Amino acid sequence: MIDPADKQTQALPLDEQPTKRKRGRPATGKAMTPAEKQRAYRERMKSRQGEKMSDRWVHTFWTDIVRLRIEKDSMTRMVYYGRCSGAIYALYQADVIPFEIYSRLDALIQSAMIDSGRPFVDGRNGGPVIPRYIAIQRECEEA
Repeated sequence: MIDPADKQTQALPLDEQPTKRKRGRPATGKAMTPAEKQRAYRERMKSRQGEKMSDRWVHTFWTDIVRLRIEKDSMTRMVYYGRCSGAIYALYQADVIPFEIYSRLDALIQSAMIDSGRPFVDGRNGGPVIPRYIAIQRECEEA
């Protein structure tokens, strides 16, 4: 407290002293709300579903189907079957593929499961059993 009768002591310039910096990164004023962060995340994920992501998914999916087709152990077959079925069901539920594609892929997985562990019908057929009309077309092209 300053004595009002004291005329010689000068007041300290307290307002001019620098304030202490806060800990951490300085605020920019551009912070996003949690809803904006989630929206940006969804948009990034949607944009990543381009060619590279779908190519990688398709390659993994076909690899699993071929493994399902050639696997002789029943437990391992069930793992591949579950993984393939779950993948196409998730794509269908996320509206990435329509029901028609879902049902065709499901039929392909069923065919691979039924014929798994058996020898392939033909050396040209590396996956599940192909429809007969395609096999006939291939035979006609070779002749």
